[in-house]
Amino acid sequence: MHRFSFVPMILLATVVFASSAIATTGGFMDSRTIGADSFLKANPAFDGRGVVIAILDTGVDMGVPGLEKTPSGEPKVIVARDFTGEATVRLERATFDGKEAWRAGDSWVKGVDKITGFSAESGAFLGAIREAQFAGSGAPDLDRDGRTDGVFSVLVYKNADGKWRIVIDRNGDRNLADEPVIGSYEETFDYVTLFSGDPAKDLPRVTVSAHLDDKVQEPREVELHMVTASHGTHVAGIAAGYNIHGEKGYNGIAPGAKVMSLKIGNSALSGGATVTGSMKRAYEFVGRWASKHKVPVVVNMSYGVGSGQEGANDIEEFLNRFARENPNVLVVLSNGNDGPGLSSSGSPGAASTTLSVGAALSKLNAADIFGAKLQRDEMFAFSGRGGEIAKPDVVAPGIASSSVPYFQQGDVFRGTSMAAPEVAGAAALVLSASMKDPEFGKWHSGMLKAAFMASAKPLAGYNALDQGAGMIDVAGALKAFKTRLKDPLSQLLLEYRIEAPSSTLARKNNGSFWRAGGWAPTITDQAEVQVSMSFLSSVDPKTVADTRALIALSTSSAWLKLSKQKLVLKGNAKSSFTYYVDRTKVSNPGVHVALIKGTGPGQTSFTIPVSVVTPYPAPHVDGVSTISLKRVTVNPAGLVRIPFALPSNTTTMTISCKSADKASEVLALMFDGSGHRFDFGDAVISGPAGRSVNAVITDMPRMGVGEFILYVQPAAPKAAAVDVEIKFFSLSAKPVDALHGAAGQAPGFRTEVMNNMPEPFIGQVQGELSGVFSSFERSIDQKLLVHEFYISDEYRSVELELEISPENWSRFTDIAVNVLDSNGKAVVQTGFSNPRTVVRVDNRGTGNQRFKLEINAARGHEGGPNVPVKFTVRHFWKAPVKLEGKVDGNQLVRLLPQSPATLEVKTDKMPLAAPQGASWFGKVDFKARQDESIWLRMPLELRRR
Repeated sequence: MHRFSFVPMILLATVVFASSAIATTGGFMDSRTIGADSFLKANPAFDGRGVVIAILDTGVDMGVPGLEKTPSGEPKVIVARDFTGEATVRLERATFDGKEAWRAGDSWVKGVDKITGFSAESGAFLGAIREAQFAGSGAPDLDRDGRTDGVFSVLVYKNADGKWRIVIDRNGDRNLADEPVIGSYEETFDYVTLFSGDPAKDLPRVTVSAHLDDKVQEPREVELHMVTASHGTHVAGIAAGYNIHGEKGYNGIAPGAKVMSLKIGNSALSGGATVTGSMKRAYEFVGRWASKHKVPVVVNMSYGVGSGQEGANDIEEFLNRFARENPNVLVVLSNGNDGPGLSSSGSPGAASTTLSVGAALSKLNAADIFGAKLQRDEMFAFSGRGGEIAKPDVVAPGIASSSVPYFQQGDVFRGTSMAAPEVAGAAALVLSASMKDPEFGKWHSGMLKAAFMASAKPLAGYNALDQGAGMIDVAGALKAFKTRLKDPLSQLLLEYRIEAPSSTLARKNNGSFWRAGGWAPTITDQAEVQVSMSFLSSVDPKTVADTRALIALSTSSAWLKLSKQKLVLKGNAKSSFTYYVDRTKVSNPGVHVALIKGTGPGQTSFTIPVSVVTPYPAPHVDGVSTISLKRVTVNPAGLVRIPFALPSNTTTMTISCKSADKASEVLALMFDGSGHRFDFGDAVISGPAGRSVNAVITDMPRMGVGEFILYVQPAAPKAAAVDVEIKFFSLSAKPVDALHGAAGQAPGFRTEVMNNMPEPFIGQVQGELSGVFSSFERSIDQKLLVHEFYISDEYRSVELELEISPENWSRFTDIAVNVLDSNGKAVVQTGFSNPRTVVRVDNRGTGNQRFKLEINAARGHEGGPNVPVKFTVRHFWKAPVKLEGKVDGNQLVRLLPQSPATLEVKTDKMPLAAPQGASWFGKVDFKARQDESIWLRMPLELRRR
């Protein structure tokens, strides 16, 4: 996914349909676990008032209960802007036709003479909202009339005071006589709601506000803020809602805070994807607004994608600059939902200066939402984990019942999207409670981030890669923040900049991660870490040069050894130390994490997670390298990691996983050496349902040191036991690229195979030609990339594999992918979560069906070079061509160790001709007679010769 960080993954997350009548219990909006409820009871005046929370998202609906007013009766949402252009309406000067209508182009309206304050002499400008452009949004039927082809006219005129005023035809009847007049939202707090004109259907639908600068002499467009997705409204309710669902006392974390709705996601794109520059423009607006109004601002952005090069994405580098230049804006980000694999933190959450938040499942959440009784707070499995970067920074409850637009049915969402606004709200509480401190004018975001991390409470059973510093604590954060307000070095220092090495990333970062088959730096080959001080941009050069810090170094574990215990920093120069690992103490299989702690003057400090991944051994069992684990116990809401490394010459691995009892269902997940999810089909293990996991994997280059992970749902009645067997095979076959055969005869091929294992292979060789494929490259420029393809009767589906290099992936904030049929209807709406994605379209009819794939790429900023995308398009036949292999004419194939053999493979019929530029693809399996295990799956890409 994931655009916004709400989880769509089956078994890992859903929208829960909860009755608001029962939502007043603590777990539906868990402020207790982070200490916000007790803090507000003791300090009711410090409820976030005086602080503004900027929600960068899909838009906040200011017309739903919970987001209408603050406790003091003021408007909750004070700014509503759209940086995507999604609902920007183009305007043309309108003229009166002499009868009853004002016209511009193909637009016309009547009833204009009844509009309050309208004067024909002032002129009018006319445009329209066209319902069709919202077809992919959460509310394609904007007015709830059962159709999606409506046109809602928009008239703009200047009143006698010289202010632009906007009239929106809310029910699409082209009559403005009964419509209210609204001004720019920041000035008037006006908004309207579209409706059908049918009282039976007129539940409030889509809320619309407007922005138009009075300095514009002749407007060519008006910026509308339309909420057609629920995510931003839900997030805002968690951060700052007041009387959510209309229930007195059902509040978000900081009910007194005000909200800015800054729309960065286009709801018509998959997942509400951003568009080029929308994130950057929104942040720049926040910076200007905070500077102008001199009000503390907390940004919440529950948006992101997977990282290609952690910490190096364009938007992450921008956010680090933003923090230095805008000290009174704290940026809180969701850490992404691509977990639980290691190194799965998302972008831009990897930006070092931001406060990135992981998602926990509290005992209160579990009891009230799932009816589950947990013994402790747990991490949600989907929450992104750290590795090369020291993220997340903290965690908070990641599920809530919150405010949603009226078109949204469920009101309980889960994801790191829901955890981040808990922290944003908590930050507003801390700022609100500190405003009378005489040193408050010296606060900055780095100081507040450090306070939350220093006061967080680690969750039992989890390490720093899972949870960062741990669960936030409001009272503790306030105490730590006030201490830092008085600390001279804390006033100057945004952060300590860390550059530490990892085995998986050439670029140094603030974590040190060794996923290298159990290897880690040794006493003779130590790892060097560089540290420097990063100052606010407002600190003058002489103060920077004169600042000196003596750092005391220590570690949290005896296996992590440092070259020195003291480090001296001066100005912004780098200093270094080295460390090594006592590998005898990390030899047990698993993930070993220790911390290097640097304690500086006053309240300044830093922490560097050092991680060593030790794979499970794979001894030979009947000649096959095998990891065999019996009765692996997985607790409810818990997970078990099984790291593995590929033995040399591995060409195929198989996974067999079955229930060892009749207990709970278990979800099996696999992640490659880059922290990316590896899809291997059905992944649910269930004793009662007789379901097991049996997978064959051949994509070895992407795997590296991978992880096999087992997870049990929170609502499971008890722990589950699972038997796991992972086998590594090293049969090899020389690549083939063509089929041979005389005209009129079924073709085939020959190849040399080698058994590199200590035991003979005895079994059958069978396979199939699955269809035809083609590979080519297209470029993403500044426009929409379109690729047309077809599905004819002989094909059951088409699969489009799209891949971008990690270096180029770092340029983007989103890449949305839509597939449209010949009528323009979206049949697939998805997007890149990582540099590689696969889109599948099934045959849904007869004849030659034409489709159009659209790639809408959002860059961090305008411009930049064209970016190549590798396309691999596979058409799957309805009737694959069967293949059978023989050695020396025998169907029972016998391959002795270290003895080459010639394999002859024949098709059972003539395959359908491959179109020009395409080839056949398929596979050949070497299946052992003894247990039917696959010793080699040989991928085929063939042409006719």
